[in-house]
Amino acid sequence: MSLHTDIAQAVADTIREEFPELSIERAYVPVIELKQPDETKVLVVPREIGREKTTRSQNKFEVLIDVAVLHKFESADPSVIDPLTDLVERIGAKFDGYRLPLGDGAVCTKVQNKPIFAPDHFERLRQFTSLLTLHFNVFKLIGT
Repeated sequence: MSLHTDIAQAVADTIREEFPELSIERAYVPVIELKQPDETKVLVVPREIGREKTTRSQNKFEVLIDVAVLHKFESADPSVIDPLTDLVERIGAKFDGYRLPLGDGAVCTKVQNKPIFAPDHFERLRQFTSLLTLHFNVFKLIGT
């Protein structure tokens, strides 16, 4: 697989290990409309990859992975939504400085939660949608 796919799969596997009660899948679109009330899903999506030469023999790759936390709700009461924002924060904290178990040694150097929730999904779909973007740095020798 390609670097971004390997990292996305490792992120999905890490979340699955840490939060076995969640439905997690790797996808290519970070947003779906959930149908069932109280359904929660986590989508892991490769977003972007960049390459920068750091030395004559080494490149640094920055791979961005989106983690979307989705939940279909019947009530937007804080007692329903607060645990979801807490879940997003816990997933983000898990990856803060985390080194993925890959041969390339991908390290998460930045975690962004933007948006904390998508207001249009909240109103139109009655769905909590939150997006984490994980930034991973990988150093590789040129030609490998």
